[in-house]
Amino acid sequence: MVGMEKQEEIRGQVLVIPIPVQGHMNPMIQFSKRLVSRCKGLKVTLVAAFIDPEIVLNMMQPPHDHHEEEEAEAGVAPSKSNYITLHTIPFEPSEDGTDPTTSVGTYFTHFQKVVSLRLAQLLQRQQFTCVIYDSIMPWALDVAKQLCLFAACFFTQSNAVNAIYYNVHEGLLKVPLVDPLVPLVGLPPLEVTDLPSFVYDSLSYPSSLGHAVAQFSNFRRADCIFVNTFDSLEEEVVKWMASQEEWPVIRNIGPTIPSVYLDKRLKDDKDYGFVMDVWWVGIRVEVDSNGFFTRQEVEKCIRDVMEGDRGLEIKTNSSKWMKLAIQAVDEGGTSDNNIQLFVQQLASTIRNI
Repeated sequence: MVGMEKQEEIRGQVLVIPIPVQGHMNPMIQFSKRLVSRCKGLKVTLVAAFIDPEIVLNMMQPPHDHHEEEEAEAGVAPSKSNYITLHTIPFEPSEDGTDPTTSVGTYFTHFQKVVSLRLAQLLQRQQFTCVIYDSIMPWALDVAKQLCLFAACFFTQSNAVNAIYYNVHEGLLKVPLVDPLVPLVGLPPLEVTDLPSFVYDSLSYPSSLGHAVAQFSNFRRADCIFVNTFDSLEEEVVKWMASQEEWPVIRNIGPTIPSVYLDKRLKDDKDYGFVMDVWWVGIRVEVDSNGFFTRQEVEKCIRDVMEGDRGLEIKTNSSKWMKLAIQAVDEGGTSDNNIQLFVQQLASTIRNI
Protein backbone atom coordinates (compact mmCIF):
# COMPACT_ATOMS: atom_id res chain seq x y z
CA MET A 1 0.00 0.00 0.00
CA VAL A 2 1.69 3.19 -1.17
CA GLY A 3 -0.24 5.53 1.06
CA MET A 4 0.36 3.48 4.22
CA GLU A 5 4.06 2.94 3.63
CA LYS A 6 6.27 4.43 6.31
CA GLN A 7 8.95 6.83 5.11
CA GLU A 8 12.11 7.41 7.11
CA GLU A 9 13.26 11.03 6.97
CA ILE A 10 16.96 11.33 6.15
CA ARG A 11 18.92 14.37 5.06
CA GLY A 12 21.76 12.80 3.17
CA GLN A 13 23.18 12.05 -0.24
CA VAL A 14 23.89 8.61 -1.66
CA LEU A 15 26.07 8.05 -4.69
CA VAL A 16 25.31 4.96 -6.80
CA ILE A 17 27.89 3.87 -9.38
CA PRO A 18 27.31 0.88 -11.69
CA ILE A 19 29.48 -0.24 -14.58
CA PRO A 20 28.05 0.89 -17.96
CA VAL A 21 26.36 -2.40 -18.80
CA GLN A 22 22.57 -2.68 -18.97
CA GLY A 23 22.44 -5.82 -16.81
CA HIS A 24 24.22 -3.91 -14.06
CA MET A 25 22.70 -0.46 -14.50
CA ASN A 26 19.07 -1.59 -14.51
CA PRO A 27 19.14 -3.36 -11.12
CA MET A 28 20.97 -0.47 -9.48
CA ILE A 29 18.56 2.06 -10.99
CA GLN A 30 15.54 0.11 -9.73
CA PHE A 31 17.10 -0.22 -6.28
CA SER A 32 17.75 3.53 -6.22
CA LYS A 33 14.07 4.16 -6.96
CA ARG A 34 13.01 1.96 -4.06
CA LEU A 35 15.54 3.59 -1.78
CA VAL A 36 14.32 7.14 -2.39
CA SER A 37 10.73 5.95 -2.05
CA ARG A 38 11.53 4.86 1.51
CA CYS A 39 13.55 7.91 2.56
CA LYS A 40 12.00 11.34 2.66
CA GLY A 41 14.70 13.91 2.02
CA LEU A 42 17.30 11.44 0.78
CA LYS A 43 19.03 12.38 -2.46
CA VAL A 44 20.52 9.80 -4.81
CA THR A 45 23.08 10.59 -7.48
CA LEU A 46 23.53 7.95 -10.18
CA VAL A 47 26.89 7.98 -11.95
CA ALA A 48 26.78 7.26 -15.68
CA ALA A 49 30.39 6.59 -16.67
CA PHE A 50 31.55 5.98 -20.24
CA ILE A 51 27.98 5.80 -21.54
CA ASP A 52 25.63 8.14 -23.39
CA PRO A 53 23.50 9.81 -20.67
CA GLU A 54 20.45 9.63 -22.95
CA ILE A 55 20.64 5.84 -22.76
CA VAL A 56 20.64 5.99 -18.98
CA LEU A 57 17.77 8.48 -18.88
CA ASN A 58 15.72 6.13 -21.05
CA MET A 59 16.50 3.28 -18.67
CA MET A 60 15.27 5.42 -15.77
CA GLN A 61 11.91 6.06 -17.42
CA PRO A 62 8.99 3.95 -16.19
CA PRO A 63 7.50 1.39 -18.57
CA HIS A 64 4.22 2.24 -20.28
CA ASP A 65 1.34 1.80 -17.88
CA HIS A 66 -2.22 1.78 -19.24
CA HIS A 67 -3.52 2.27 -15.68
CA GLU A 68 -2.06 5.80 -15.65
CA GLU A 69 -3.89 6.57 -18.91
CA GLU A 70 -7.15 5.48 -17.30
CA GLU A 71 -6.46 7.69 -14.27
CA ALA A 72 -5.67 10.66 -16.50
CA GLU A 73 -8.92 10.20 -18.41
CA ALA A 74 -10.75 10.09 -15.08
CA GLY A 75 -9.16 13.38 -14.02
CA VAL A 76 -6.81 11.88 -11.42
CA ALA A 77 -3.56 13.86 -11.15
CA PRO A 78 -0.41 11.75 -11.48
CA SER A 79 1.77 11.41 -8.40
CA LYS A 80 5.19 13.06 -8.34
CA SER A 81 8.29 10.92 -8.84
CA ASN A 82 11.27 10.82 -6.57
CA TYR A 83 13.79 11.93 -9.16
CA ILE A 84 17.38 10.69 -9.16
CA THR A 85 20.17 13.05 -10.16
CA LEU A 86 22.39 11.87 -13.00
CA HIS A 87 26.11 12.62 -12.98
CA THR A 88 28.07 11.75 -16.11
CA ILE A 89 31.71 10.80 -16.51
CA PRO A 90 32.40 10.94 -20.25
CA PHE A 91 34.75 8.59 -22.03
CA GLU A 92 38.31 9.87 -22.16
CA PRO A 93 40.91 8.68 -24.69
CA SER A 94 44.05 7.08 -23.31
CA GLU A 95 47.01 9.35 -22.71
CA ASP A 96 49.32 7.35 -24.98
CA GLY A 97 46.87 7.42 -27.88
CA THR A 98 46.19 3.68 -27.91
CA ASP A 99 42.66 2.30 -28.26
CA PRO A 100 41.49 1.16 -24.80
CA THR A 101 38.56 -0.79 -26.26
CA THR A 102 40.61 -3.50 -28.00
CA SER A 103 39.97 -6.04 -25.23
CA VAL A 104 38.06 -6.50 -21.99
CA GLY A 105 41.26 -6.20 -20.00
CA THR A 106 42.47 -2.93 -21.56
CA TYR A 107 38.97 -1.43 -21.33
CA PHE A 108 38.59 -2.15 -17.62
CA THR A 109 42.10 -0.93 -16.89
CA HIS A 110 41.37 2.36 -18.64
CA PHE A 111 37.90 2.57 -17.07
CA GLN A 112 39.36 2.14 -13.59
CA LYS A 113 42.09 4.71 -14.17
CA VAL A 114 39.72 7.42 -15.39
CA VAL A 115 36.65 6.73 -13.26
CA SER A 116 38.52 6.26 -9.97
CA LEU A 117 40.06 9.72 -10.41
CA ARG A 118 36.76 11.38 -11.40
CA LEU A 119 34.94 9.56 -8.61
CA ALA A 120 37.39 10.81 -5.99
CA GLN A 121 37.03 14.36 -7.31
CA LEU A 122 33.23 14.13 -7.15
CA LEU A 123 33.24 12.73 -3.60
CA GLN A 124 35.57 15.50 -2.45
CA ARG A 125 33.51 18.19 -4.15
CA GLN A 126 30.13 17.15 -2.73
CA GLN A 127 29.19 15.87 0.71
CA PHE A 128 27.98 12.32 0.14
CA THR A 129 26.90 10.13 3.01
CA CYS A 130 27.24 6.78 1.32
CA VAL A 131 28.64 5.16 -1.82
CA ILE A 132 26.87 2.15 -3.32
CA TYR A 133 29.20 0.66 -5.87
CA ASP A 134 29.00 -2.15 -8.41
CA SER A 135 30.82 -5.24 -7.15
CA ILE A 136 32.70 -5.42 -10.47
CA MET A 137 34.60 -2.28 -9.47
CA PRO A 138 36.10 -3.15 -6.05
CA TRP A 139 38.49 -0.22 -6.39
CA ALA A 140 35.51 2.10 -5.79
CA LEU A 141 35.50 0.81 -2.21
CA ASP A 142 39.11 1.92 -1.84
CA VAL A 143 38.20 5.40 -3.09
CA ALA A 144 35.27 5.66 -0.65
CA LYS A 145 37.26 4.42 2.34
CA GLN A 146 40.12 6.82 1.65
CA LEU A 147 37.53 9.54 2.28
CA CYS A 148 36.09 7.71 5.33
CA LEU A 149 32.69 7.19 3.68
CA PHE A 150 30.10 4.50 4.35
CA ALA A 151 30.30 2.08 1.42
CA ALA A 152 27.97 -0.69 0.27
CA CYS A 153 28.78 -3.29 -2.37
CA PHE A 154 26.03 -4.17 -4.87
CA PHE A 155 26.10 -7.63 -6.47
CA THR A 156 23.82 -7.70 -9.51
CA GLN A 157 24.08 -11.49 -9.90
CA SER A 158 22.48 -14.13 -7.69
CA ASN A 159 23.98 -15.55 -4.52
CA ALA A 160 24.56 -18.84 -6.31
CA VAL A 161 26.85 -17.14 -8.81
CA ASN A 162 28.47 -15.14 -6.02
CA ALA A 163 29.22 -18.35 -4.12
CA ILE A 164 30.89 -19.88 -7.18
CA TYR A 165 33.12 -16.87 -7.82
CA TYR A 166 33.93 -16.63 -4.11
CA ASN A 167 35.06 -20.26 -4.04
CA VAL A 168 37.30 -19.63 -7.05
CA HIS A 169 38.76 -16.53 -5.39
CA GLU A 170 39.49 -18.42 -2.17
CA GLY A 171 41.06 -21.35 -4.03
CA LEU A 172 38.32 -23.72 -2.88
CA LEU A 173 37.28 -24.31 -6.49
CA LYS A 174 40.26 -24.88 -8.75
CA VAL A 175 40.26 -23.84 -12.39
CA PRO A 176 40.57 -25.21 -14.99
CA LEU A 177 37.94 -27.67 -13.77
CA VAL A 178 38.67 -31.39 -13.89
CA ASP A 179 35.72 -33.25 -12.33
CA PRO A 180 32.37 -33.39 -14.19
CA LEU A 181 30.42 -32.58 -11.00
CA VAL A 182 31.16 -29.62 -8.74
CA PRO A 183 30.05 -29.94 -5.08
CA LEU A 184 29.86 -26.59 -3.28
CA VAL A 185 28.44 -25.81 0.15
CA GLY A 186 24.99 -24.26 -0.07
CA LEU A 187 24.47 -25.34 -3.68
CA PRO A 188 23.14 -28.53 -5.27
CA PRO A 189 25.69 -30.67 -7.13
CA LEU A 190 26.31 -28.78 -10.36
CA GLU A 191 27.56 -30.05 -13.66
CA VAL A 192 30.54 -28.23 -15.10
CA THR A 193 28.37 -26.70 -17.84
CA ASP A 194 25.98 -25.35 -15.18
CA LEU A 195 28.68 -22.97 -13.97
CA PRO A 196 29.25 -19.48 -15.38
CA SER A 197 31.09 -19.74 -18.69
CA PHE A 198 34.00 -17.74 -17.27
CA VAL A 199 34.55 -20.63 -14.83
CA TYR A 200 33.87 -23.80 -16.80
CA ASP A 201 35.73 -22.47 -19.85
CA SER A 202 38.24 -20.40 -17.92
CA LEU A 203 41.02 -20.72 -20.49
CA SER A 204 38.88 -18.92 -23.09
CA TYR A 205 38.00 -16.01 -20.78
CA PRO A 206 41.01 -15.41 -18.51
CA SER A 207 40.53 -11.64 -18.27
CA SER A 208 36.77 -11.84 -17.67
CA LEU A 209 37.25 -14.52 -15.01
CA GLY A 210 39.83 -12.33 -13.32
CA HIS A 211 37.40 -9.42 -13.08
CA ALA A 212 34.55 -11.68 -11.90
CA VAL A 213 36.69 -13.19 -9.15
CA ALA A 214 38.17 -9.82 -8.14
CA GLN A 215 34.73 -8.83 -6.84
CA PHE A 216 35.79 -10.61 -3.65
CA SER A 217 39.24 -9.04 -3.36
CA ASN A 218 38.24 -6.55 -0.65
CA PHE A 219 34.51 -7.08 -0.04
CA ARG A 220 35.01 -7.73 3.68
CA ARG A 221 35.84 -4.04 4.11
CA ALA A 222 32.43 -2.94 2.84
CA ASP A 223 29.89 -1.77 5.42
CA CYS A 224 27.18 -3.93 3.89
CA ILE A 225 26.41 -5.99 0.81
CA PHE A 226 23.34 -5.83 -1.42
CA VAL A 227 22.42 -8.80 -3.60
CA ASN A 228 19.91 -8.81 -6.44
CA THR A 229 17.95 -11.81 -5.18
CA PHE A 230 15.41 -12.66 -2.49
CA ASP A 231 15.68 -15.04 0.44
CA SER A 232 13.20 -17.74 -0.56
CA LEU A 233 14.71 -18.04 -4.04
CA GLU A 234 18.05 -19.31 -2.73
CA GLU A 235 17.44 -20.44 0.83
CA GLU A 236 20.41 -22.77 1.29
CA VAL A 237 23.09 -20.51 -0.15
CA VAL A 238 21.59 -17.53 1.69
CA LYS A 239 21.94 -19.43 4.99
CA TRP A 240 25.50 -20.40 4.13
CA MET A 241 26.50 -16.83 3.33
CA ALA A 242 24.84 -15.50 6.48
CA SER A 243 26.92 -17.97 8.54
CA GLN A 244 30.27 -16.72 7.24
CA GLU A 245 32.37 -14.95 9.85
CA GLU A 246 33.95 -11.58 9.15
CA TRP A 247 31.60 -10.94 6.23
CA PRO A 248 29.64 -7.68 6.10
CA VAL A 249 25.91 -7.93 6.66
CA ILE A 250 24.24 -9.23 3.49
CA ARG A 251 20.94 -7.68 2.45
CA ASN A 252 19.03 -9.45 -0.31
CA ILE A 253 16.93 -6.72 -1.92
CA GLY A 254 15.70 -8.25 -5.17
CA PRO A 255 14.26 -8.81 -7.58
CA THR A 256 15.26 -5.35 -8.80
CA ILE A 257 12.86 -4.97 -11.68
CA PRO A 258 10.30 -2.18 -12.23
CA SER A 259 7.64 -2.06 -9.56
CA VAL A 260 4.83 -2.18 -12.12
CA TYR A 261 5.75 -5.81 -12.80
CA LEU A 262 5.73 -6.73 -9.11
CA ASP A 263 4.09 -4.94 -6.19
CA LYS A 264 3.07 -1.72 -8.04
CA ARG A 265 4.00 0.27 -4.92
CA LEU A 266 6.03 2.85 -6.84
CA LYS A 267 3.37 4.73 -8.76
CA ASP A 268 5.82 6.28 -11.20
CA ASP A 269 7.88 3.21 -11.76
CA LYS A 270 6.57 1.54 -14.31
CA ASP A 271 21.89 -19.51 -13.59
CA TYR A 272 21.97 -22.28 -15.23
CA GLY A 273 21.71 -25.30 -12.86
CA PHE A 274 19.32 -23.53 -10.49
CA VAL A 275 16.87 -22.89 -13.32
CA MET A 276 16.36 -26.60 -13.86
CA ASP A 277 17.36 -28.40 -10.66
CA VAL A 278 16.17 -26.03 -7.91
CA TRP A 279 13.62 -23.62 -9.34
CA TRP A 280 12.25 -26.06 -11.96
CA VAL A 281 11.46 -23.32 -14.45
CA GLY A 282 13.65 -24.45 -17.34
CA ILE A 283 15.13 -27.38 -19.16
CA ARG A 284 18.75 -28.23 -19.81
CA VAL A 285 19.93 -28.46 -23.41
CA GLU A 286 22.39 -31.34 -23.68
CA VAL A 287 25.65 -30.56 -25.43
CA ASP A 288 28.13 -32.86 -27.16
CA SER A 289 31.76 -33.46 -26.22
CA ASN A 290 32.75 -30.24 -28.02
CA GLY A 291 30.29 -28.12 -26.06
CA PHE A 292 27.81 -27.69 -28.94
CA PHE A 293 24.14 -28.61 -29.16
CA THR A 294 22.22 -29.70 -32.23
CA ARG A 295 19.00 -28.37 -33.68
CA GLN A 296 17.44 -31.77 -32.95
CA GLU A 297 18.26 -31.29 -29.26
CA VAL A 298 16.76 -27.79 -29.32
CA GLU A 299 13.61 -29.15 -30.98
CA LYS A 300 13.34 -31.89 -28.35
CA CYS A 301 13.59 -29.35 -25.52
CA ILE A 302 10.99 -27.07 -27.10
CA ARG A 303 8.58 -29.98 -27.53
CA ASP A 304 9.14 -31.07 -23.93
CA VAL A 305 8.23 -27.57 -22.75
CA MET A 306 5.35 -26.89 -25.13
CA GLU A 307 3.73 -30.33 -25.34
CA GLY A 308 4.88 -32.41 -22.38
CA ASP A 309 4.21 -32.57 -18.66
CA ARG A 310 7.41 -30.65 -18.05
CA GLY A 311 5.81 -27.57 -19.55
CA LEU A 312 3.02 -27.72 -16.97
CA GLU A 313 5.59 -28.06 -14.18
CA ILE A 314 7.48 -25.03 -15.48
CA LYS A 315 4.30 -22.96 -15.66
CA THR A 316 3.28 -23.95 -12.13
CA ASN A 317 6.71 -23.22 -10.67
CA SER A 318 7.06 -19.94 -12.55
CA SER A 319 3.78 -18.81 -11.01
CA LYS A 320 5.02 -19.84 -7.56
CA TRP A 321 8.28 -17.89 -7.88
CA MET A 322 6.43 -14.87 -9.23
CA LYS A 323 4.21 -14.80 -6.13
CA LEU A 324 7.21 -15.20 -3.84
CA ALA A 325 9.03 -12.38 -5.65
CA ILE A 326 6.05 -10.07 -5.15
CA GLN A 327 5.87 -11.01 -1.47
CA ALA A 328 9.59 -10.27 -1.05
CA VAL A 329 9.37 -6.68 -2.31
CA ASP A 330 5.91 -5.91 -0.94
CA GLU A 331 5.62 -4.03 2.34
CA GLY A 332 6.87 -6.27 5.13
CA GLY A 333 8.55 -8.71 2.73
CA THR A 334 12.12 -9.86 3.22
CA SER A 335 13.64 -7.62 0.54
CA ASP A 336 11.55 -4.64 1.61
CA ASN A 337 12.60 -5.17 5.22
CA ASN A 338 16.25 -5.37 4.19
CA ILE A 339 15.96 -2.00 2.45
CA GLN A 340 14.34 -0.56 5.57
CA LEU A 341 17.13 -1.97 7.75
CA PHE A 342 19.67 -0.30 5.48
CA VAL A 343 17.77 2.98 5.76
CA GLN A 344 17.99 2.72 9.55
CA GLN A 345 21.70 1.89 9.32
CA LEU A 346 22.22 4.89 7.05
CA ALA A 347 20.26 7.15 9.40
CA SER A 348 22.46 6.03 12.30
CA THR A 349 25.58 6.75 10.25
CA ILE A 350 24.36 10.25 9.43
CA ARG A 351 23.56 11.00 13.08
CA ASN A 352 27.08 9.98 14.09
CA ILE A 353 28.82 12.19 11.52
